[in-house]
Amino acid sequence: MTPASSEGNDHAEGRVSVWIGTFPGQDAFDDYLKEEYSSDGDDVSCRFRDDLGIRWHDHDFQEAVFHDDPVPITDLISGVSWIESYKTELLARCSTLGIATGNAVIAISEYNFPEAAGLHSPHLTFVGAFWYSTGGSPFRRDRPDSTDLHPVSP
Repeated sequence: MTPASSEGNDHAEGRVSVWIGTFPGQDAFDDYLKEEYSSDGDDVSCRFRDDLGIRWHDHDFQEAVFHDDPVPITDLISGVSWIESYKTELLARCSTLGIATGNAVIAISEYNFPEAAGLHSPHLTFVGAFWYSTGGSPFRRDRPDSTDLHPVSP
């Protein structure tokens, strides 16, 4: 097994990692994502990152969506950025995993969480890392074809 980088350095241009689950309420969801600093400010802890087994990831690329009640996956993911570019693959993976509903989704763009690293969360399931496209935004490239698995910047 290959563990996730403890520093969270699993940067991958054009990839988005997605977790879906069910939380008992908004407070529990917020607490799960909340960063807490040590008294000296040198250390930061976050239950989500702890469950991933990493110390850091770039929050600029993280989206977190919460609904009060579980909803069908298609409704849950409807507002996630660039979802149309990988929706088919995500829904197929959810079906394989037996995930039909949830009230929380976390997506981190430009991040390739290694499935083999596992996830030890009482609330979330790692659905997968998917290629996504911004539809031509200049700071990202379109989804590579199957022969180009290592994107090169333009």
